[in-house]
Amino acid sequence: MYRSTAVIVLLVLAVLISPALAAPVPPDVQASMDKGGFKVYPGAVFCIGNEQIGIRFATADDPKKVQDWYTKQYTGWSIMADFGVWILYDGPQGKGLGDIMATKNIAVQINKELPGWHSLPKNMTTEIVLAFPLKSD
Repeated sequence: MYRSTAVIVLLVLAVLISPALAAPVPPDVQASMDKGGFKVYPGAVFCIGNEQIGIRFATADDPKKVQDWYTKQYTGWSIMADFGVWILYDGPQGKGLGDIMATKNIAVQINKELPGWHSLPKNMTTEIVLAFPLKSD
């Protein structure tokens, strides 16, 4: 009896805790995201990053679903979907990659390495990277 109860408790804890294995968004990173006007896809978990290098999140949802959600959040932004990369950016359509990287942008793609890199469930392979240029004060 005790053994089966312990197994059930462990299974319940594993289900509840596994999505929380990623670290919470650090306060300074959250402040940068708020200042930059970035929204986080619902259910995405923070992996790593900051304002200087970009902020990586992961989700198990299909990349197309995530891309559609971000497109609806930032209706005035443009999409670059060349070279096998999807980037939503704050600027006019037709910019080159260098110009896009100098603006606020959101990249969404499959990255099968995410679970291993960040101790995530194996199905969390959709990567979301929020990036914004450094501004001189």
